[in-house]
Amino acid sequence: MSRGVGFPQAVHREAVGHQTCQRTFAGTFDQVAAVRDFVHAHLPPGEAREDAKLVASELATNAIQHTQSGSPSGVFTVKLACGSHMIRVEVTDEGSPLPILGPTASTNGEHGRGLAIVAAVACEWGWAGHFNERTVWAEMNCE
Repeated sequence: MSRGVGFPQAVHREAVGHQTCQRTFAGTFDQVAAVRDFVHAHLPPGEAREDAKLVASELATNAIQHTQSGSPSGVFTVKLACGSHMIRVEVTDEGSPLPILGPTASTNGEHGRGLAIVAAVACEWGWAGHFNERTVWAEMNCE
């Protein structure tokens, strides 16, 4: 698989934390707001929750836009793990025949910044999976 400059290699890590919850969403762009609402409802107030909402929104948008999750019957799943010092967001999509690449944002373009935003907000992030299913995860400090 390809590795973009400044982007992590494929890694699989188990979610850290004591409390987890997950929900599956239809692969339509109107569900991105529902993802933010889901994160808001399940995480404690604070800056980390706002960061998690932003990260979940970007990852959900990518799942819809770049994978089979965005097909007419497509779905994706958001999983949250909340520990005493860390929040983890995972978005699992239905995969794509294309490899994951780093962002290709142009200077004036409106698209291509999602993973760069995730990298800027998260203390760690990565992905695991294959052509039929892929999980992108990000961890944010709660402190």
